[in-house]
Amino acid sequence: TSLQAETHPYRNVILRSIGSQPAVKVDVFSQRVAPHDSLVLCSDGLTRRVADHEIADVVSSLPLAQAVRRLVDMANERGGEDNISVMAVRITDRRFTESASVESCGPCNARWEDV
Repeated sequence: TSLQAETHPYRNVILRSIGSQPAVKVDVFSQRVAPHDSLVLCSDGLTRRVADHEIADVVSSLPLAQAVRRLVDMANERGGEDNISVMAVRITDRRFTESASVESCGPCNARWEDV
């Protein structure tokens, strides 16, 4: 359960990471999405401080760049001492025929070669 995961003595153990091995097994699943759905990928630094319903409220009520920044701020305001990483995308009703641009709320200087 989520309560067991939050209190487990090994909750901070990293079982998989990018860059530590030549290949890494990732969890993959399928989910139907519809126009206007939003997807959030985040670290436990966010989910330990901000409840799921709060994340949903923020993402559904703000432009995504603002929502991501707000979520990080909320986690920090609540004592966020861990890495707080958040990425969000919103499904549009347009077909993916144009290239998309990505907005970042902060600098990202890491390159795959550096990992």
